[in-house]
Parts: sequence; structure tokens; C-alpha cells
Amino acid sequence: MFDAPKKNKEDREATLPDSVLERLKGYADANGLSIEDATQKFVEYLSDKFSVDNWQDEDEEFLLEASEGMVVQRRSGGGGLKTDNWVGVIVGVDPKSRDKRKRVRADALSAWNTSPDKAIQAGLVAKVVKENGVWNLVKADGTHPTEEPADKDPWFKVDTPTGPIALLQTGNWSSKGDPIRPEMWSRYYYFLGNKESDFGSKVSLFRLDSPNPDATPKMFTPCRIKVVPNSTDREVNPDFADVFRLPNKWDTEIVYTNDFVEDDLKAQLAPEKFCVNPAIHPYFVSLTDTLEHYHANMKIVPGINPVGPLVILKGKVTSLFKEGWDSEYDETGKTYNLRVTSWDLQREHPTGFKSELQARIGGVLHDNFHAFEYQDGDQWKPYAERSTVLIFGRLGAKQTENDGEVPQITAFGIHAVPRFVVPAGEGGNTSTDQSN
Repeated sequence: MFDAPKKNKEDREATLPDSVLERLKGYADANGLSIEDATQKFVEYLSDKFSVDNWQDEDEEFLLEASEGMVVQRRSGGGGLKTDNWVGVIVGVDPKSRDKRKRVRADALSAWNTSPDKAIQAGLVAKVVKENGVWNLVKADGTHPTEEPADKDPWFKVDTPTGPIALLQTGNWSSKGDPIRPEMWSRYYYFLGNKESDFGSKVSLFRLDSPNPDATPKMFTPCRIKVVPNSTDREVNPDFADVFRLPNKWDTEIVYTNDFVEDDLKAQLAPEKFCVNPAIHPYFVSLTDTLEHYHANMKIVPGINPVGPLVILKGKVTSLFKEGWDSEYDETGKTYNLRVTSWDLQREHPTGFKSELQARIGGVLHDNFHAFEYQDGDQWKPYAERSTVLIFGRLGAKQTENDGEVPQITAFGIHAVPRFVVPAGEGGNTSTDQSN
């Protein structure tokens, strides 16, 4: 924060040298910020990196060098990748993280275990050995020392029964032959929005591939984020046309704002309006239409069960199973659920399983994204039955003995609408009967 008395925008900008302002304005434009926000980040940068408590005491040369350092650092934080500004809301997180190196690692290990010499000659792996106090890579063209000290395991080391190896970069890359990390974990985050330039004309649902599977961005909050555009020089698999990459540390660079629409439209970005408005997008489905929507939009994938569509539902909570139960299929080892209904659904099905819809909740959504809580100012508090919630996830169906086929949903995101929650007292129904 400024140590000097607060000034208006014009006064603060006039205090900074033109050369610094030029860089801050460029930084602001690139990151979807106001010049005031960029200036504040610069002040924080000075404090964090140089222990400068009052920037006004510093000379112009220092401020210029410092501002350039901040701009260069931030712009290269995503690995030098070109990014676009996207706007909208994050509505979900995939319950499963993925190791993108799983197949590459398996193929390389198979080649090594079959014939180490052939695997090395093919450029798939290198033998890892200690020599002269550092780790060395034995490749097809000889031994190459690294800068990794031999007194601790290097980041590229993969243990095998016949000794350690390193996976090598293949393909037409400038880094071909260099060691690569044996694991590369990522996770999909679901984004309802679009590129900022296209948001006014079309809102779609996208899977954003995060290199940080543990990122915890705010859900159901209007925001501006950086997204890596897909390459135009290769054909995209239609099944992955909705997938876009996120740069490193993307979650720390999100700007939570609704300034990408006119003032008279900002109220429409409230999740209880934006997420359920059929005039904006087609993903909201009434509870009474879930089974019909499932059959009309499911896909048959050979070898697995039918895959239902991604939808947004709205309902009143009828029960919550907060204790969860053990699950070998969830990466956290636990799953949870809640049930929702509506006046129309209960009027159509007064009794039985069809009178409410079950939402299965994975451990990641429960542990990191407040699945059973609503936000009250800066605090998260538990909600109870009769609260209004929005549920984003994948629609499915199951067979029951007495009610036939019943719809259900695997939840990727849950938002309890603060205006329409019932604060929890001792908690809701935690009976294990709810999982039946």
C-alpha cells in the first residue's frame, strides 16, 4: 500500500516517471487490469522483491529497472506462451487428475526393459550415472554431464530393476534429446464463457487444461483469465475441440471482475441468473426434463457405459450426506452426495426416487471447493435442507427396482445461492441410507 496519503488517479500517475507508466500500462492491457491495479501490483512487487516500503523515496532509474523486471517476469510466467483474455465463470473441476506422461513413460520403460541399448540408440531414454560429483546422462552420442548434484536424486530420474534412466524428449522439438519429467499431472477446469472479444455474441462451455491439478480458483464468480490459444497448424480431434491449455500459475493471475459487460448487464452475471438463462447458453436443464435430456444427448462410447451430457441444474436441497463413504474410484478415497428437488418435480412424481435427484460429489469438490458451504462475506458457512443450489456436472441414469430408470448427476461444481440458503444448525441428514 502507499505510505503517502492517498491521491486520486491523476495525481498518482503523474508521480511516476513516464517510462514506468508506459510499462505499467502495457502490463495492465496484457492482463486485463486497470492502471490503478497495475500500479498497486507494482507497489507490492517492490515490497516483496526489494523491501521497498515507500516507492516515492526511490530514484527514477531504480523504478524503471524494477518495473521492467516485474513486466518481464509476469509475461514470461506462462513459459513465454501467447495467451488470450477469456471472460466468464469457472463452474466445475474434474474429479480426476491425469498424468499426461503415463503412456510415454510406459512405452519408454517397455523399450528399456526389452533392450536397453536399442532404447538408448532410439533416443527414447538415457542411462543415468554419477560422475565427477554430478548426474550424467548416457545417450546414443555419448555421456553428457548435467548440473544436478550427485548427493540427491535429480528431477528426471526413473528407477528400474536394471538401474536409473531418464526419459528424453522426442519429436520435432528444439528440446529433442533433453530429459523430461517422468510425470506431468493436469486437471480439467470447466469454464462457461468465451474469449473476451467473442463473449458478447456467444457463451460456450470449455475444458481448460491446468498444469497445476491442485489449483483452487473461485467458482461461480465472474472473472478474466489467461488461456493459451490452440494451434491452427494442426487438425483438432472433434472430441477435444473444447479443450484449451492454461499457462503455469494461471490461478494466481485470475482477475475476479464483471467489468467485461456494461453496467446495466452486470447483474445478469450473478450465477443464479447467468447459469440458468437459456437465452445465454443451452446448458441449463429443468429437473423435470433431466431423463429426457439424458437420452437425447448421451453418447455411446465403445467399451464403457453411455456418457451423459454436461448440464447445470437448479434445485432445493432435500438431504445431505456430509460424512461420505469410502470409494476406490475417487482419487481422495471418499465420495459424498446430496439430493435436490423442485415444486414441479414433486408435483410430477409425488413419491419414490424420481421425486428427487441425487448428486454424487467427489473428494476434490468436497475438500477444496466448499460443496456443502455457502459464502457469507469472507466466511464459508454450512447450509441446510431447503437451500437453493446450482449443480454443474455430468448427467447420468441408473436402474431402480421400483421406479425404473432414475436420473442422477456426478457433480463437478456446486454453488449455494447466498440469498436463498437456509443456514445449517446441527447439520443435515447424514444417514448412510441416502447412498442407496
